[in-house]
Formats: sequence, structure tokens, C-alpha cells
Amino acid sequence: MNIFMNFILSTVVIYLAASFLPGIEVSSIWVAALVAIVLGILNITVKPVLQVLSIIPTLLTIGLFLLVINGAVIILAGWLVDGFEVANFGAAVLFSIVVSVINWGLHRLFRES
Repeated sequence: MNIFMNFILSTVVIYLAASFLPGIEVSSIWVAALVAIVLGILNITVKPVLQVLSIIPTLLTIGLFLLVINGAVIILAGWLVDGFEVANFGAAVLFSIVVSVINWGLHRLFRES
């Protein structure tokens, strides 16, 4: 899937997930697009550093600590993007799970067609 289509799908998924998940607010589709860009940048730069620094807790929890890292990245994006509000850590983790699962499903759907 090309980068532009991935960006569009991520933007729509972020906007829709924020509309039905409690504790996450996205003020407009343009803010959702900015969140998609910021999350992409954070996932390329910050997330790998956090994963390396937390290798022991990740191994001890059989990978579940990665949910903590995903939540931290979502909260960081909430601090960086005006109009994207994250109420608490639980909402951030739930949001990251929902967005990841939906994006994964859409990528599989479009890859097969």
C-alpha cells in the first residue's frame, strides 16, 4: 500500500476511533491528519528508543509492556498536537489498540484486493 493511502486510512481511523472512544478528543479531520503524521514520526523516532530502554520489562511481561510504550507515544502526541486531547493513560492504551487493530485489518483487506 502506498504512503498516501496509508496516511488517508490512518487519518480516518484516528478520527473515527476518537469519535466513539471515551477519553480521546479530536477536534477535526485536519487535526486527525496531523495526529497521523505526528504518530508516524514518533513511531519512527521515539518508540524504538523506548523499546530498547525497556527491553527487560518487555521480556518479563512477555511483550505486554509494549502496550505501555504505545500509550506513552499516544500521550506524547496529545501533548504535541493542539486539538488532540487524551484524558488518561487507559484511554491512550485503548486508543492505540483500537487504531492498531483497525489499521492492521484495513491493510490486510487492501493488500489482498
